[in-house]
Amino acid sequence: MILVLAAAALLLTACSGGDKDGPANGTPAYRATEAPADEADLRAREDDLRRTAIDALQALIDGDAADAYAFFSEDFQDRCPAHEFAFLVTFVSAFLEDADAAEITVNSVRFEGDRAYVTTSVNVAGEEVLSEGDDGSYWTLEDGEWKADTDDPAPCDLDPDAEETATPASGPGSSRSETIPLGDPVRNGDLEVTVLDVDLDAEEAVLAQNDFADPPPAGRRYVLISVRAHHAGAGDETISLSSGDFKLTGSANVLYDGFSDDTSCDFVETISGEMFAGGTVEGDLCFQVPADEGGLILVLDPFFSFEDSARRYLALE
Repeated sequence: MILVLAAAALLLTACSGGDKDGPANGTPAYRATEAPADEADLRAREDDLRRTAIDALQALIDGDAADAYAFFSEDFQDRCPAHEFAFLVTFVSAFLEDADAAEITVNSVRFEGDRAYVTTSVNVAGEEVLSEGDDGSYWTLEDGEWKADTDDPAPCDLDPDAEETATPASGPGSSRSETIPLGDPVRNGDLEVTVLDVDLDAEEAVLAQNDFADPPPAGRRYVLISVRAHHAGAGDETISLSSGDFKLTGSANVLYDGFSDDTSCDFVETISGEMFAGGTVEGDLCFQVPADEGGLILVLDPFFSFEDSARRYLALE
């Protein structure tokens, strides 16, 4: 599974690109393979590119997905839909917790035909957080404006092997109309999940877990679910799992998570773990739902997946 750090580096380097040779501290580096007609035009192009590169990085650091997305070429946007890009930008903001203290420095610029390569350093609290290396990213002029691009055919794909490892979306557990029976395991790639126990009105159990827990609001109830997760694959790749990989739905056709104030259970310790092949973790999930909600279904909804077809549905009643 791609780490949050890698996701952040992916976006940051898409705006910096190139190798890290050349002058530092913002000193211009005029290296054009096809020199413009005059030096003034070259300087103007480079000054504009430097400003654009800094503005693009700042938008990413600030978590402004819409603003940052506008700095990328139309071709890039065709390969990276806006919703996937926005998902990745959240990792950049989370990774750079001290975004207000970030310092951006353009180290070098070089032109090769219709492409420009920019190296940029991002420092937070004196530590450089931008990865090095030539990753195929570059800048190009589009309608007179500099736009970032990359040769990566799927620049926003966090898990390029997902289609090869995911279980086909058919059969028991693949849809709300064909849920996996209570107590039976369901597979998603190498991850196998089984519901061990369900408490559909778990106020007493939740309050017993923690003295600081409160009863659910009037007209609502707690649902406590015990689950087992197993890494059924092979090799050295790990699978991480937490309550964020699960949601709940029912007769109201609403998808509930366990984090919002009106859908969470106070102070309940939930499942969390990372497994090598053969490893197993067990733990609880807790949701707050309307008291009259029926037909409850647990939804395995992997946090790093963009596709609804990756979901698996486990009956709770």
